[in-house]
Amino acid sequence: MTGLSPRVKLSAAVLALVMAGAGAQQIAEQFTSEREGISLTAYQDGVKVWTICRGRTEGVRAGDVATRAQCDAWLKADVGQHMASTQRLVRIDLPAPTLAAYAYTVYNMGPGNFSRNKSGILAAIRRGDGPAACDLLTDPRMRTAGGRDCAVRANNCHGVWVARQEARLLCRAGYGELPEGQP
Repeated sequence: MTGLSPRVKLSAAVLALVMAGAGAQQIAEQFTSEREGISLTAYQDGVKVWTICRGRTEGVRAGDVATRAQCDAWLKADVGQHMASTQRLVRIDLPAPTLAAYAYTVYNMGPGNFSRNKSGILAAIRRGDGPAACDLLTDPRMRTAGGRDCAVRANNCHGVWVARQEARLLCRAGYGELPEGQP
């Protein structure tokens, strides 16, 4: 695969789940946990949205504190909710890694933003062009947050761009393509 940063790759844990044939929910939980990290205290993310745990934004306010157990429970529930939203949006069966990649993207940008996205991902998915739809995760229209180009490190949102590249790798793994240099 070309067009990706040479340092972008899937973790051993995510690859192991993919290779073992794990379900989309389990893969998405692992991927989301790794991409989002964990913060037990609320903070404002790169677009100034109050966030806690592993990217949870619903109902979060300044000063909120959570336990690791709360974060684990919220991750499972939030990923499940976004998995269901993703399935409603795509309307077709997808390989587990591919569905997990899209569910993470919906988790990250919200179902409304995903469905309105101008990159054409949903159209490509619905017409059965899976690998091309995966590639659209790194379309220039997908690398912005709060109007900033996240491919530019100085814009304080570079993690969004890295996440989109990793999601593309995970998405394509659903079609039997493993990242270069990974088993």
